[in-house]
Amino acid sequence: MTHVYRYRDGEPDAVDTVDQWIRSATYSYRIRLGNDLDDLVQSIHMELVRLLRSEQLKIETSFKAYVWRVANHRAIDQLRRLSRQHLMQELEDSIASQARSPFQAMVDLQTAELAFAVMKRAKQACQDIWHRIVNGESYEQMGKALGMNAGALRIKALRCRQQAAKIRDQLINEKRNKNATLSPLSTRSRT
Repeated sequence: MTHVYRYRDGEPDAVDTVDQWIRSATYSYRIRLGNDLDDLVQSIHMELVRLLRSEQLKIETSFKAYVWRVANHRAIDQLRRLSRQHLMQELEDSIASQARSPFQAMVDLQTAELAFAVMKRAKQACQDIWHRIVNGESYEQMGKALGMNAGALRIKALRCRQQAAKIRDQLINEKRNKNATLSPLSTRSRT
């Protein structure tokens, strides 16, 4: 617990140690975060200091484990935010580009129809989670609203993604089978 108080009080050795913990915890995200990694590390420091000074921090394990957990959760949240920003930018670019080819418009429509069909066949719990993700809620916010802890919710979201992939594959196979039976080549009569 001495690291906690030394870090809270801003002792350089303790701050350097915690900074190393944060950077170790976020190391696997460094490529995807790019230039945003340093901002993320700084925001984690700010959050930790704020919690320590307000005495809202309840450490059940070691301070290092707590720092590691906070850093990982913040990195994942940051990646989700960046992903949403990227998707919004793509959407804006798509809207700005009015000169889409008819083929691309057809592909976009088919993709949207497939996504809608997947959503219709998915379990209601999965639909709720996806709507919350699209609306930008963090796993912590969704967990509170759905009465689950964030870790269990991440597993549930993964299972929903797996279920959606299976449903998508089923729909694609159904369409292929239907098209194969309607194909003029398959109904050609022998003369």
